[in-house]
Amino acid sequence: MSEKYGIDPAAWLEQTTSAGPDDHEAVVDVAEIVAGEVVDVPPATAVRIDESLGGTPDGKQVDRVVGLVEERIGSDLAPWPGGWPNDIELALIDAVLSIRANYGSPATGVRRRCALWREERGGGACDDLTELAQREGEELSALLDNEQRLSGGQLKTAAIVEAAVNLRDVGVRHAADIDPQSREHKRAYTKVKGLGGVTWEYLLMLLGKPGVKADTRIRAFVAEALEVSDVDARTARELVLAAADRLGHDPSQLDHAIWLHMRSCG
Repeated sequence: MSEKYGIDPAAWLEQTTSAGPDDHEAVVDVAEIVAGEVVDVPPATAVRIDESLGGTPDGKQVDRVVGLVEERIGSDLAPWPGGWPNDIELALIDAVLSIRANYGSPATGVRRRCALWREERGGGACDDLTELAQREGEELSALLDNEQRLSGGQLKTAAIVEAAVNLRDVGVRHAADIDPQSREHKRAYTKVKGLGGVTWEYLLMLLGKPGVKADTRIRAFVAEALEVSDVDARTARELVLAAADRLGHDPSQLDHAIWLHMRSCG
């Protein structure tokens, strides 16, 4: 049973925590508060809320991230694969299935599951969430040959269906409908247990919106630049966005380049 916590509604507080040491990313939204509204926070997720999050990134910290990018990666960045800008169904499948998973080649991993869904849809456009919303999680699991579960135990495919229903219910059916600035759209996604702000950002990136998916590799890179043991997802995101702006790179491309570099480091 959740209980109401006395949190200042004037502050914008969103905190993410990793569900475990092997997680691909931090996925649990602890709280979202908008002006004039206090939300219920389940005790299980009532962890430290840092009111210092947000705001303009510190210039010296941006300098350090920029310096590490120039030292380790250089200016010739690998291209961002591009995602699924006109296929919201595939973007949603990709965003959820990629959590703590190998992305794979076109014949393996997440990309293979996206290919299976496109085949199911006749090989054409996959840009209507009602197609996913009308499925059952176990049915989709069998179709995509994927039984992976999120940290809370729910099938990833069940989370995909739930997110599709939630987004459809707030008016998001097609890729063109989604608004990166809409708290209602974000909340429709993040209220699914196991899905949080990091994968919401990734969903937007897959739909062609520039961004940074502050998963464990991105956070580790930023932490190394700042010479600290760890940074939260929001700080990592803001600093990489600022570094991309400083360097004149597309944020999604810089995110991808950092991710590839950190993967190569083991």
